[in-house]
Amino acid sequence: MRKAVYLCLMSALLGGLAAFGWQHPWSDGRSAAATAEAPLPAESNPFANKSLSPDEQINVFVYQQVNRSVVNINTRGTAGNSFLMFEVISEGEGSGTVIDRAGHILTNYHVVEGAKEIRVTLFDGKSYDAQLVGGDPDTDVAVLKIDAPAETLFPAVFGSSTDLLVGQRVFAIGNPFGLERTLATGIISSLNRSIPGRSGRRSLRSIIQIDAAINPGNSGGPLLDTRARMIGMNTAIASHTGSSAGVAFAIPVNTIAR
Repeated sequence: MRKAVYLCLMSALLGGLAAFGWQHPWSDGRSAAATAEAPLPAESNPFANKSLSPDEQINVFVYQQVNRSVVNINTRGTAGNSFLMFEVISEGEGSGTVIDRAGHILTNYHVVEGAKEIRVTLFDGKSYDAQLVGGDPDTDVAVLKIDAPAETLFPAVFGSSTDLLVGQRVFAIGNPFGLERTLATGIISSLNRSIPGRSGRRSLRSIIQIDAAINPGNSGGPLLDTRARMIGMNTAIASHTGSSAGVAFAIPVNTIAR
């Protein structure tokens, strides 16, 4: 008997879980692939002199550079129930990335779709109400805005997804199952995938396929190269169970920048 494979959007939904363009100078114009596996210069890698293998040094470097840029997103909404004659409270959870010191947060549209309340928790544990200020359901991209002190915001550095290569090493940081700022590592398994859109929307195209351990709650978190530059945003997994099966998908950063 054939098992069904489900394409799962990776916000951790506890129930049934609001919506608009905005532009940002994302890329530094350099190729993300050109130096993807080049050794880190000693001056940029504070762990170079410690008793870590080269691979471990890169893992630690990437995490230390970006973990403060990753936020936890909690949503709350209501859904009417005519049979029971009351509103059902729904909650959800996902990830996001700080993109400037003005308080803009990048995430997936499906993480916040239909939410009445959105709360963003920064690396220091402080939470802020967030407003949806931009979004595109067809590309599954949304931008939130929080009112937080600039000194508590650490924007991610954006790379380019133009010259990515299959086999290139990548990193994902997010909040799987609510476990804040968890690091996962892997490689690019394929490029230019198309995956079905949500709720009858058009397919997402030019998608990056990765094998990193991505799970519910990772939605909206960054996909990074070995230079700690954001090259994509994690958005979905293919799975029989709803948990990681080594087939995950990310929206390229160049698509987000359009």
